[in-house]
Amino acid sequence: MNAKHSKLTSTNVLHGSPELASTQLTMPYPFVRTRTARVNARSAARGLSDLCGIAAATIGSILLCGAPSTVNAQSTATNLNPAGAMSSLAYCGSGSREFGWAVTGGLTRAGMWSGTAGTWVSLSPAGATWSVVYGVSDSGAQQVGEAVVGGIDRAGFWRGTAASWVSLHPATATRSWAYDTTGTQQVGMAQVNGVNCASMWSGTAASWVNLNPVGSTQSFGLGISSTRQAGWAMVGGRFRASLWSGTAGSWVDLNPVFSSQSVVLAMSGSQQAGWAGVGGITRASVWTGSAATWVDLSPADATSSWVYGTNGTEQAGEANVDGVARASLWRGSALSWVDLHAYAPAGFTRTTAWNVWRDGGTTYVVGQGYNELTARNEALLWALNPGEQCGCAADYDQDGGATGSDVAAFFLDWQVGAGCSDVNQDGGVDGDDVETFFRQWQAGGC
Repeated sequence: MNAKHSKLTSTNVLHGSPELASTQLTMPYPFVRTRTARVNARSAARGLSDLCGIAAATIGSILLCGAPSTVNAQSTATNLNPAGAMSSLAYCGSGSREFGWAVTGGLTRAGMWSGTAGTWVSLSPAGATWSVVYGVSDSGAQQVGEAVVGGIDRAGFWRGTAASWVSLHPATATRSWAYDTTGTQQVGMAQVNGVNCASMWSGTAASWVNLNPVGSTQSFGLGISSTRQAGWAMVGGRFRASLWSGTAGSWVDLNPVFSSQSVVLAMSGSQQAGWAGVGGITRASVWTGSAATWVDLSPADATSSWVYGTNGTEQAGEANVDGVARASLWRGSALSWVDLHAYAPAGFTRTTAWNVWRDGGTTYVVGQGYNELTARNEALLWALNPGEQCGCAADYDQDGGATGSDVAAFFLDWQVGAGCSDVNQDGGVDGDDVETFFRQWQAGGC
């Protein structure tokens, strides 16, 4: 599990602004396991035939209906900023731990929390003048990031303590960063001969592999899952969402044909997540291995949006709506957008979600927001109950009634295994969910 950091000379690579093509990077910066819908056409047809008089043509006409998902008041948001810290940010988490950084004693220090501000523990290695945790393995056992030691930015990893720090910095590199890990392999960037190169390691500095493809002037590896790595490469002066399989020669261009440029910021399993510039708008995006599989997650009212992290079925990021940067959560479709900013603690005027994971039936999201009461950026943790997020399936689009628009919204998500389409909460999207949905829908409630 990972999260990516915007430590660039500019955050443009993350945010897709017009200056992207000329941005000079010094250091960048979230992933997704897809649940496949396992129901065949016969099962789908059987479900549609039960639609209480709603014709297939009618369903087609209401696919655009419905409202974004909401989170009710029982979900919580916690300010993680440690006492005395000048600022902080949580990039990632696993189980009951959150990871990122806090500025204490005048230094930016890698650290971890256990759900509250008072639990913060520094992971800054001995001798480091600056350190950050960017990503964590699914198990939570290994954390990756960077530390400045001896004046050099060095990629490395931890195993839960400051003393466990291991440098991955290649001998030929002038600087390096690690952004994601499977627990045995790490992905990031190393600058060699003045070129930022997407990079992969297998636990040691000597295992470094240069993934920079031919024709690319620079590249970053930002996500890793199993045998594949994801990130971006600059080709022809444009950022192009990218996928590798362990070598520079395996590079796959994920940039949609109609996109000006794009970036993958996260990956898990077969899905990649990030953003693509389409129609003059930066749009939160997901892919499943090719440019043709691109899916636009941009909420209807958003002027821009990004995905920074995923847990396999849910994506975390940011959407600008009504002129406000809002921490956001999706479940594989634009319709599933959840405005997490509405649940931030008092005083937060803008927020960003950097990553998302599940533990014990609860969805956790970490990020950061600007607190106008303290005039600083502070780490945040949201805890969201799955039942609260999805509510009763009969009113799938949560517009206050069980109508045909709920059927349309359900099948739109179900076809791609997204949103709240795992109605029976068994961990997969299949025919059982169709049957459960229609039982609840026909009853008019749960």
